[in-house]
Amino acid sequence: MPQFDINTYYSQIFWLIVTFSLLYIFVYKFIVPKIERVLNNRHSNIQGNIAKADELALEIEKLNKYYNEEITRISNEIDRLKKEKIASLEAEFLIKKTNLEQNLRKLINQNIKDIKLVAEKFRTSKVDATITLAASIIEKITGTKADINLLKNIKIQ
Repeated sequence: MPQFDINTYYSQIFWLIVTFSLLYIFVYKFIVPKIERVLNNRHSNIQGNIAKADELALEIEKLNKYYNEEITRISNEIDRLKKEKIASLEAEFLIKKTNLEQNLRKLINQNIKDIKLVAEKFRTSKVDATITLAASIIEKITGTKADINLLKNIKIQ
């Protein structure tokens, strides 16, 4: 095998050095700068994305804080409005209840007066109704008209 022949060692070493030197120069001049640019771009993109993520995280934190403050504020406002509305409804209810009670008392008193008046009329008109009934019965039995004045003068004992 020629690789193991001692006479060709020097020439093999020479070509090995030349080949790897050219390969090294080629890689150093052409491939490494491209790889370095790609890695730098990747690094700068990653750093930019991290910076954007940090900014967005801060913005999200601010928005969450604002959101929670608004929810608390709105909650307090709703509670205040509920309390105000309940108080106004209770006051309105008490006013209406008082008015209804007064109207009911007036109606009860008026009805009591009306009942007393009707009872009094019934007591006074009971005699008139009885006289009219008696006159009607007399007319039907006798066939002649009864004297109402005479019937009024009769006293029931």
